[in-house]
Amino acid sequence: MLPKSRKHATPDSQYRKGHATGRDLNPAARRVIAHLVVNSSPLDAIVGLGTIFVGTTDRVFAPSIGTLGYRGPHCEKLKQVRWRPGFIRMGYWGGYNPASAGRVAGAR
Repeated sequence: MLPKSRKHATPDSQYRKGHATGRDLNPAARRVIAHLVVNSSPLDAIVGLGTIFVGTTDRVFAPSIGTLGYRGPHCEKLKQVRWRPGFIRMGYWGGYNPASAGRVAGAR
Protein backbone atom coordinates (compact mmCIF):
# COMPACT_ATOMS: atom_id res chain seq x y z
CA MET A 1 0.00 0.00 0.00
CA LEU A 2 1.04 3.59 -0.50
CA PRO A 3 2.06 5.85 2.34
CA LYS A 4 -0.71 8.27 3.36
CA SER A 5 1.41 11.20 2.14
CA ARG A 6 1.39 9.86 -1.42
CA LYS A 7 -1.90 10.41 -3.21
CA HIS A 8 -1.46 8.30 -6.34
CA ALA A 9 0.66 5.47 -7.59
CA THR A 10 2.07 5.25 -11.09
CA PRO A 11 -0.46 4.58 -13.90
CA ASP A 12 -0.04 0.79 -13.64
CA SER A 13 1.09 -0.20 -10.17
CA GLN A 14 2.06 -3.75 -9.24
CA TYR A 15 0.63 -5.21 -6.07
CA ARG A 16 2.87 -7.12 -3.68
CA LYS A 17 2.75 -10.87 -4.06
CA GLY A 18 2.78 -11.78 -0.38
CA HIS A 19 -0.79 -10.87 0.56
CA ALA A 20 -3.69 -13.24 1.13
CA THR A 21 -5.78 -14.07 -1.95
CA GLY A 22 -9.02 -12.74 -0.44
CA ARG A 23 -7.72 -9.37 0.75
CA ASP A 24 -9.90 -6.45 -0.39
CA LEU A 25 -7.82 -4.45 -2.89
CA ASN A 26 -10.36 -1.65 -3.35
CA PRO A 27 -8.67 0.71 -0.83
CA ALA A 28 -5.34 0.31 -2.66
CA ALA A 29 -6.99 0.63 -6.08
CA ARG A 30 -8.57 3.97 -5.14
CA ARG A 31 -5.07 5.43 -4.87
CA VAL A 32 -3.99 4.23 -8.33
CA ILE A 33 -4.41 6.32 -11.47
CA ALA A 34 -5.07 3.50 -13.99
CA HIS A 35 -4.77 -0.16 -12.93
CA LEU A 36 -3.58 -2.21 -10.02
CA VAL A 37 -1.70 -5.16 -11.53
CA VAL A 38 -1.59 -8.53 -9.77
CA ASN A 39 1.05 -10.75 -11.34
CA SER A 40 0.71 -14.38 -10.28
CA SER A 41 2.31 -17.71 -11.11
CA PRO A 42 1.76 -21.24 -9.80
CA LEU A 43 5.52 -21.73 -10.31
CA ASP A 44 6.45 -19.14 -7.69
CA ALA A 45 7.69 -21.56 -5.04
CA ILE A 46 9.25 -18.89 -2.81
CA VAL A 47 5.99 -17.03 -2.28
CA GLY A 48 3.85 -20.17 -2.57
CA LEU A 49 5.61 -22.28 0.05
CA GLY A 50 6.81 -19.32 2.10
CA THR A 51 3.35 -17.99 2.82
CA ILE A 52 2.06 -21.45 3.76
CA PHE A 53 4.73 -21.90 6.45
CA VAL A 54 5.58 -18.32 7.45
CA GLY A 55 2.30 -16.58 6.60
CA THR A 56 1.30 -13.75 4.28
CA THR A 57 1.90 -10.12 5.11
CA ASP A 58 -1.64 -10.03 6.49
CA ARG A 59 -0.99 -13.07 8.76
CA VAL A 60 -2.81 -15.76 6.80
CA PHE A 61 -1.07 -19.15 6.52
CA ALA A 62 -2.06 -20.06 2.97
CA PRO A 63 -0.90 -19.60 -0.64
CA SER A 64 -0.77 -15.90 -1.55
CA ILE A 65 -1.89 -13.63 -4.37
CA GLY A 66 1.48 -14.20 -6.05
CA THR A 67 0.73 -17.92 -6.40
CA LEU A 68 -3.04 -18.22 -6.85
CA GLY A 69 -4.09 -14.77 -8.07
CA TYR A 70 -6.67 -12.42 -6.57
CA ARG A 71 -9.87 -14.02 -5.25
CA GLY A 72 -11.34 -11.21 -3.15
CA PRO A 73 -14.20 -8.74 -3.64
CA HIS A 74 -14.74 -7.26 -7.11
CA CYS A 75 -12.27 -4.47 -7.91
CA GLU A 76 -12.81 -2.27 -10.99
CA LYS A 77 -9.19 -1.19 -11.41
CA LEU A 78 -7.68 -4.64 -10.93
CA LYS A 79 -5.78 -6.23 -13.81
CA GLN A 80 -4.69 -9.82 -13.21
CA VAL A 81 -1.80 -11.21 -15.23
CA ARG A 82 -1.40 -14.99 -14.86
CA TRP A 83 1.91 -16.53 -15.90
CA ARG A 84 1.91 -18.38 -19.21
CA PRO A 85 4.74 -20.07 -21.14
CA GLY A 86 5.00 -17.18 -23.63
CA PHE A 87 6.45 -15.01 -20.84
CA ILE A 88 9.67 -17.04 -20.98
CA ARG A 89 10.61 -15.04 -24.10
CA MET A 90 10.48 -11.91 -21.93
CA GLY A 91 12.74 -13.48 -19.33
CA TYR A 92 10.04 -14.34 -16.80
CA TRP A 93 10.07 -18.03 -15.90
CA GLY A 94 7.25 -17.75 -13.38
CA GLY A 95 9.35 -17.72 -10.23
CA TYR A 96 9.95 -14.98 -7.71
CA ASN A 97 11.80 -12.28 -9.62
CA PRO A 98 10.10 -8.90 -9.26
CA ALA A 99 12.32 -7.24 -11.88
CA SER A 100 11.42 -9.62 -14.71
CA ALA A 101 7.79 -9.91 -13.56
CA GLY A 102 7.38 -6.18 -14.14
CA ARG A 103 8.04 -6.61 -17.85
CA VAL A 104 4.91 -8.70 -18.27
CA ALA A 105 2.64 -6.40 -16.28
CA GLY A 106 1.20 -4.94 -19.49
CA ALA A 107 0.52 -8.35 -21.02
CA ARG A 108 -3.00 -9.69 -21.25
